[in-house]
Amino acid sequence: MKKIFLLLLLILLAISCGKRENSDTLNNKEKTRKKEKSVEEQIKEMVNIWNEASSNADFDTLEKILGDKIEYYQSSVTKAYYISNQKKFFEKNPVYGQKIKGDINVTQISNKQVKAEFVKEVTTKKGVKDYPSYLVFENVNGEWKSGKKPQA
Repeated sequence: MKKIFLLLLLILLAISCGKRENSDTLNNKEKTRKKEKSVEEQIKEMVNIWNEASSNADFDTLEKILGDKIEYYQSSVTKAYYISNQKKFFEKNPVYGQKIKGDINVTQISNKQVKAEFVKEVTTKKGVKDYPSYLVFENVNGEWKSGKKPQA
């Protein structure tokens, strides 16, 4: 009888430890998932960083988030050309600001590309105007970079 009791006790103890271990493993996985941002969250964050940098002539930030090639008004240009062009723009247009209006819609184009569509409200000395806009981001070595042409 004692042997059966000890055997049952060992079995219950083993089951209890297994449940605790599984519970701990699940809790750790859940914590890791919460720390990691979804692709959509990452892209929305990148759009907001781009928007802030573009609105405030923050060329250092733009340098970090842009890819080597930029699709700029249906032309493929280098990052250096784009930033040089933006510097000239801000010299000629000291009154400029932009902000994202409404939602940012994120669409997966391919394994490495994501498109973010949004409306930007642009303020210049001439007034305020809305522009439907989009940015394409490409995952380059684990980092999202903006500027590439969408590839279907």
